[in-house]
Amino acid sequence: MRPVDKGAAPKKIYNKYQDAQRDLIERLGAYCSYCELPIQNAPEVEHKEAKAKGGEVLQWEIFLLSCKYCNTRKNDKVAAGEKEKYFWPDEDNTMKLFDYTGGQVVLNDKFLDSSSNETREKAEALLQLLHLDNIPTPKQRDRRYEERLGAWFMAQKYRKDWDLHETSVDLSKFSDCIGDIAKLAGFFTLWIQVFCDCPQVCQAIVDKFPGTRSEFLKEYLPDNK
Repeated sequence: MRPVDKGAAPKKIYNKYQDAQRDLIERLGAYCSYCELPIQNAPEVEHKEAKAKGGEVLQWEIFLLSCKYCNTRKNDKVAAGEKEKYFWPDEDNTMKLFDYTGGQVVLNDKFLDSSSNETREKAEALLQLLHLDNIPTPKQRDRRYEERLGAWFMAQKYRKDWDLHETSVDLSKFSDCIGDIAKLAGFFTLWIQVFCDCPQVCQAIVDKFPGTRSEFLKEYLPDNK
């Protein structure tokens, strides 16, 4: 899950929470903050703590962008005061919580086995809250898995191309091209996972996704970044 920085609250007053949508898109890109799906239509302004259960309604710090699938799954399950039970991409380093191999989403045991029990519990709670690991039945209207699987195959294709041609092409242009493709495909963390040992490509990908907290990705980036 991409760790993000929304920045300080804009110097304006929102009359309704939907008014924050444009500012969030400008700072984070039109991606779901949870599943990382690129949102073709209008992203939903999501409240980390449900407004129906005492959460703040117009407070910038409580906003994230969400696709309709994650927003529907999460619904009003997190009441005011319950936010600390979970990790949040604009508050925590969420980069290594999940493993996206094969286009699925599972807990990243390699990371979590060396972390605290609390870290594992909060990661698992977040996974269950959003049903990020859902593989839908034909009747379910949940496009997250299908879109993520497509991005996985695309990332695998370009990784093979990179390995085949990294000594024979202009790497700067090639890495920038991969960054552009990742920007269109979405699922930032999946792309970083596939190119985890290619710092130049990872930097190009980071550069294409606004609001990414690059300080949490130093191990993937060139030494001077």
